[in-house]
Amino acid sequence: IDYIRDLRTQTIDKGEIALVLDRHRSQQTIRMRNMMRMLDIEYILTPPNCTDCVSPVDRNVGVWIKDRVYTMQNDEMDLPENRNWPMASNKGGLTKREKRMHTVRWIAQAWADFKATERHNCNSAFVDTGILIAVDGSEDHLIKLWPKADTGMYTF
Repeated sequence: IDYIRDLRTQTIDKGEIALVLDRHRSQQTIRMRNMMRMLDIEYILTPPNCTDCVSPVDRNVGVWIKDRVYTMQNDEMDLPENRNWPMASNKGGLTKREKRMHTVRWIAQAWADFKATERHNCNSAFVDTGILIAVDGSEDHLIKLWPKADTGMYTF
């Protein structure tokens, strides 16, 4: 509810807006639906079980970040000083806190790398998934529901 209020405060000059949601239970409560109607937010629910195909984050930005973190983790795990990562802390391994600090550092670095080199992909992520296209259908050809749409796994 607080997020919706903050979002609307920041977009009030835009008139009615659309918000694409991924069917999380909290997004579909009567209270949430009423709040969005009251604030002139049109909500659109993605089809079930296909966020890897239709979510701009799950299929673009998030994938890039996860892949970058995975690469950094693997590179760092190959260093001799980090070979003790899988071991218990009482047997010479890293503590849970140390592991969290490594993970946070990798995520922060991946985000910084994304902003520096891949920022242009944010817009295309929303176009490719059909969220940021003309309402009149003139840009439907720009939709690229990758990867599973091409295999026939999803029909809309």
